[in-house]
Amino acid sequence: MLLSDADKRLIDGDMLLIDVDILLIDGDMLLIDVDILLIDGDMLLIDGNKLLIDGDILLIDGDMLLIHGDMLLIDGDILLIDGDKLLIDVDMLLIDGNMLLIDGDILLIDGDMLLIDGDMQLIDGDMLLIDVDMLLLMATCY
Repeated sequence: MLLSDADKRLIDGDMLLIDVDILLIDGDMLLIDVDILLIDGDMLLIDGNKLLIDGDILLIDGDMLLIHGDMLLIDGDILLIDGDKLLIDVDMLLIDGNMLLIDGDILLIDGDMLLIDGDMQLIDGDMLLIDVDMLLLMATCY
């Protein structure tokens, strides 16, 4: 059954509402240019709120993006990748458990502290004061 650009269109037993409400592919419901898009049983709100992929919630152009259980706030606050917290354009960026303050203060790489455009920079456990006073390189004072 096909209702051209009106209500329902069935392809292989799946219901498609073109430019209306519901599009079903393989038994999943998709709302095109409206609200809900279901792919593999996951709910996606396109140009709306929620996008679910593999049970993870994604708010596109909104707040939260969850990929594999990690929380990402795009153009917001928190971005979690593999359990590490990233604050984009805010404060903290965590990569592999290291804290990075982008356009802020502290940058940690492999447990070493770097103050970008600030005071201290640690590389391989050695302290570097950039454009300040001291430069400690390989634990030797210059």
